[in-house]
Amino acid sequence: MTIQQFAPGSDGVILDGAPVGSLVREVGRNNAVRKWLVGLFDETSPAERLVPYTAHRHAFGMREAALERLGIQGADATAEPIG
Repeated sequence: MTIQQFAPGSDGVILDGAPVGSLVREVGRNNAVRKWLVGLFDETSPAERLVPYTAHRHAFGMREAALERLGIQGADATAEPIG
């Protein structure tokens, strides 16, 4: 898996060249990052979900933790988006 920036604070999770999920930054009123949300684009049954998804959505305190859970590291993990 890799990621591709769709918009500031929003990345697409790419598998075999196709977007399969998203990594989105959630910010509070003071623009501080509250959490990072990872979610699938389609609603699949638990038995059909891609590893490492055990639920349709997951929340992480840090972007790096979300990327690690997705198995994205090194050159595949682009710099954190600005904005």
